[in-house]
Amino acid sequence: MQRHLLLTVSDSPSSMDGARFVSSFFRDKSRVRLTLVHVAPARGRDPGFGEREPTEKECKLLENEALRNAARFLEDSGFSPERTRCQYRLKAMSTAKDILREAERGKYDAVVLGRRGTTRLEEALGSSVSMQVLEKERNVPIWICRRIESGRGGVLLCLDGSDSSLVMADHVGFMLQGPEEHGVTLFHVPGKDSDASGEIFSRAREALLQNGLDASRISDKEGTGRNVAKAIQKEAKEGGYAAVAVGYSGTGKQGLRSQWSIGSVSKKLSYELQGHSLWIS
Repeated sequence: MQRHLLLTVSDSPSSMDGARFVSSFFRDKSRVRLTLVHVAPARGRDPGFGEREPTEKECKLLENEALRNAARFLEDSGFSPERTRCQYRLKAMSTAKDILREAERGKYDAVVLGRRGTTRLEEALGSSVSMQVLEKERNVPIWICRRIESGRGGVLLCLDGSDSSLVMADHVGFMLQGPEEHGVTLFHVPGKDSDASGEIFSRAREALLQNGLDASRISDKEGTGRNVAKAIQKEAKEGGYAAVAVGYSGTGKQGLRSQWSIGSVSKKLSYELQGHSLWIS
């Protein structure tokens, strides 16, 4: 079964972490369809241009420099031009809302976002496009790619027993169907009030097996420590994983102060994780 990804492209030709990740991650590129989308500034309504409107030439340059370069890079990496489509559109609402509207309309399997380094103020305000997309209501997983390092392999599937982590397990299983070489490591950091790791691993393993993954591609590992995000980062670095997969909402068993509470771990990882792609359900 083919996967269909919505790959966002920024106005910086040198910022193609999303394209670098998908080209490195998927061995069998014939099983992947890509739609590249670039949301250009809206004439007369975009603060990036101050009070003036971007000229037609400026908009055209953005299209040429962003979409065409990304499409050429992906073709050189082995993706068929027949399965790669480019979309260029003026901003209608906001970049984040326009991306999610296209994701809903096209029923994509995932949205792939590059993420630049942000200032502390941007982090505090959650003002980056990736954070805005992450925090809005959506029905599609988000892949955040930041300073991707090629040569990594496997997926670290982080679990806490919540429904969202099981949704992510199903997503990982779907993405790794077929002859992909990547394995999956189930990862859980036990807490005094959390479910037993064995039961959590069992439910996630079943979701992967139902997607057709061979049991030999699945392993499990317990983490240690009170800081879940740091435990995940440590394992991700030591294991050299290509992707780290987490659920966005946690169990909520300990209220909003829980390390697995809504968005807590995934937000921390989206700020700090680099070298790997971060998958968030």
